[in-house]
Amino acid sequence: MNLAEAGPQSNVRLENESGGTVTLSLHLSKNLHGQCGFLTYYLAKKEKLVVSIPKGDYFAFALIAYSDGSSSNASGYINNRVGDNHLFVVKIKSEVIVVP
Repeated sequence: MNLAEAGPQSNVRLENESGGTVTLSLHLSKNLHGQCGFLTYYLAKKEKLVVSIPKGDYFAFALIAYSDGSSSNASGYINNRVGDNHLFVVKIKSEVIVVP
């Protein structure tokens, strides 16, 4: 994905509430500017991270690693709408990713 050509962006606060460390992959479906692709972020346990992402529809998938050596995953959808120009929150929980 070419972020410089992906059009307007919104700030998003990613909040890791999963109980483990997270590798988060956001897959952008082709947006109004013809851009698509993946963005990847790494979050420590309980970390909150503000990022700027292009407007569009995303499938979010998180790989979660726990301190006891076990792992799990969570997924969900994020719609970064063209009309939204405010910071919004994405919560990564142990089994689901939600935008409250």
